[in-house]
Amino acid sequence: GSVSRAIAKNQAKDEPADYLSLRMPPETRNYVPKLMAVKNIIMNPAAYGLTLNSIPNRPYFGAVRVSQQIDLSVAARLAEVPLDEFIALNPAYNKPLVAGIGRPTLLLPVDKVNSFNLNLENYERPLSSWQTYTPKRGEKLDAIAKRFGISVARLKETNGINGRKKLAVTQTLLIPVAKSGNAPALLAHIPEPEAAHETLAASAKATHTVARGDTVLSIAKRYGMTVSELKTQNRLKSNSLSRGQKLTVLASSKQKAEKVQIAKNKPESAKAPKLAKNSAAQGKHTHYVVKRGDTVYSIARRFDVAVNDLQRWNKIPASNSLQPGNTLMVYDRKG
Repeated sequence: GSVSRAIAKNQAKDEPADYLSLRMPPETRNYVPKLMAVKNIIMNPAAYGLTLNSIPNRPYFGAVRVSQQIDLSVAARLAEVPLDEFIALNPAYNKPLVAGIGRPTLLLPVDKVNSFNLNLENYERPLSSWQTYTPKRGEKLDAIAKRFGISVARLKETNGINGRKKLAVTQTLLIPVAKSGNAPALLAHIPEPEAAHETLAASAKATHTVARGDTVLSIAKRYGMTVSELKTQNRLKSNSLSRGQKLTVLASSKQKAEKVQIAKNKPESAKAPKLAKNSAAQGKHTHYVVKRGDTVYSIARRFDVAVNDLQRWNKIPASNSLQPGNTLMVYDRKG
């Protein structure tokens, strides 16, 4: 990785190869100190004025291997878990399918592994509505789109390609399979994940900061939006994004309600540790200090609370973005 390459460069120049002497991107340089900080907090939370909830020593997820490519939505349905939870457990798959090359691993809740294997064994339809294509050097996007009977716009959108590019990049492209009787269909006996019983606000806005590797497709999928909605919300004329760019994202009431229901169904081990509670105020609550990159939406997810509740407790306008160092009050839903 980056650290190994940095060490090799310093050694080749006969320079010190200790961690502080290495030339690395900020995100790489800060990774190890952050990891050590988390370790120190977990080992001795009292030293930092924190109280961590007890976590049962049992696994939350199990690993299964697949030998052929499968749509994320189909895999989630076969596992009988909501798509949002499946994506949260498998963040490495930032495209709508899992390629079967090298028998990739999927992480599933331990109580869903057997269901997934059984449903997969009895599934008699194609598992994917996508095919992959590796373009030849210099091959044009319009020629590829014409070859597979799709528009250039959809080809670019699906693969996160800059709107101005005309030549295919050196990457494997995803091509939607033409709809037919052989398209993936979900087994009737596999139940839909249980709908949430809580009603939340119709929508809540949050801010996403574009990071390396982000595309309009991956961001839209992450927040349960369509690419068209994301582009319209932010007045984007193309799929091109800049690192550090701020985007307004929207979480629908259905998706947020599903997240609340997922949180209810998770075992204790899946809950995020809470910070020191202040029982002097009315109801049990936590003080949380906003960090760089935090949004109202991400903090609400972290503490399993509704976005509109978090905004109400802290008098945050729906359009307001948070600033690092802000202190928020988060009430315990059971308090």
